Amino acid sequence: MSDPSPSTQQQVDSDRRAIGPWQTWLEQFCGNNGLRPPVYSIASDRRGGRTAWSAAVEVNGAPYLARYWYDGNFITNAKEDAAQVALERLETPEQHQQHQASYQQQLAQTMAQQPPQSPNQQQQNNWPGQGR
Repeated sequence: MSDPSPSTQQQVDSDRRAIGPWQTWLEQFCGNNGLRPPVYSIASDRRGGRTAWSAAVEVNGAPYLARYWYDGNFITNAKEDAAQVALERLETPEQHQQHQASYQQQLAQTMAQQPPQSPNQQQQNNWPGQGR
């Protein structure tokens, strides 16, 4: 995975402070199972006039890759995606179903609190408890 370019370093630095529910649950999983905290890596891929971003997370020496590539404004989503992939593979099905249900409930609450936005007004998600 490549390092972010200097022009996007400020976005990446601010993104490192943002943490969503899947990242929180992965940190808790690691702590509860005596594993070192997860380590995230960010990758970029120049695509025409734009750059796509993705993430990977290493847990107990094993890498878990995000499923999708994102716009630079949504690097947190790439890290959330990687954390979700890791938990899908590391947790029991029952544990994962509980997290999935909790995530859906948090997402519904967050969406109910936000006024509708046009696509031109959309910004990075504020995850419940993130405190921006």
